[in-house]
This record gives sequence, structure tokens and C-alpha cells, in this order.
Amino acid sequence: MLDSKKAMVNLFLTLSILIIVQITLQSDCEGSFHSDVFDFPFGLANLQDHTFIVGGSTLGSLFSDNQGLEDIWIARLTSNGESTVWSYQHGTGYTDSLRDLAITDDEDTVCFTG
Repeated sequence: MLDSKKAMVNLFLTLSILIIVQITLQSDCEGSFHSDVFDFPFGLANLQDHTFIVGGSTLGSLFSDNQGLEDIWIARLTSNGESTVWSYQHGTGYTDSLRDLAITDDEDTVCFTG
């Protein structure tokens, strides 16, 4: 019973930390973008010029028309998140997903997995 209570306390603390991080990120970001359905950000990379590359999956038309059930998307955001520097959405007639991304050391290539 003691292990169960300890696990519940650990879960509560973990969730509390995630909520604090989410609130902090939301207050620092001045802009937003979304489709008319659901969008899922899964990867984030900070570049040397303080812009960000973010990527994920969408069920809607985020940056272009949705091509299937789920499309991938990647965008480069300004340092304050107010606008996109560039964006890309791609899909087939099936489910396409992006689950993580990485940037090469020279910041010339975005690599992703799905």
C-alpha cells in the first residue's frame, strides 16, 4: 500500500511539473498556428539563430491541403514563435506521421522519423 501511495505522489509531482512547463511555454510564445482538426507537435529543435524547427502530424490542412488521414508537417518559427519562417506539409492517401526530428550539426538538414 505504501508503494502505491508513493507512486501516486510521484505521478502527481510529475504532472505538476509538466503543467508548469506548459504554462511557461505558452506565456513566452506570442503566436500560434493550427488546422481546423487536430495537430500534434512531436519534435522541437532550437537553432543557433534562436529560431525553432518544430514538426509533427496533423489530421487537417495546416499548411496545405491534407492528403490522407494524417499528414506530416515541419515549420521553422521565429524566436518568439510569432510567425513561421517556412513551413511544409506532406502526405499520401494513407497515414503519414512524424514522431521526432533532429537537425544536423551544420543545421542544413532536418531529419525525422515516423
